Amino acid sequence: MALSQFLSFFGHSPERDFWRWFAANEDRLFHFERDQEAVFDELSREMARVDRHLTFEFSPVRDDGAREFVISAGGIVDAFHAVEALFEAARDLPRWTFVKYRQRRFPLNSVEFAGRSIAAADVHYQLF
Repeated sequence: MALSQFLSFFGHSPERDFWRWFAANEDRLFHFERDQEAVFDELSREMARVDRHLTFEFSPVRDDGAREFVISAGGIVDAFHAVEALFEAARDLPRWTFVKYRQRRFPLNSVEFAGRSIAAADVHYQLF
């Protein structure tokens, strides 16, 4: 704990280090579609340095030219503190709006990853 406070005092903390990395890679992150798998893998590794449960989500580019970057704990309550700390340490970057926790959305969107698309209407479940 004392070491963490000492490093934080001098500008080193996992959260600050993450945002330094984010700012240095801001253009790659903003245009993640160019190499989505590599960018997402690297971003996941960097977020895990803050907390292994952290996850993320990007919005499409909005009409104002910005994207949202959502910081989430993936529903794991023990990681909520990490979401709060990372959000509080966020830098001001003009093309980004930072959001803590995934927000509820309606209607549900389809999911696209690794060349596959799954529409919400195609997902069914049965409870036994």
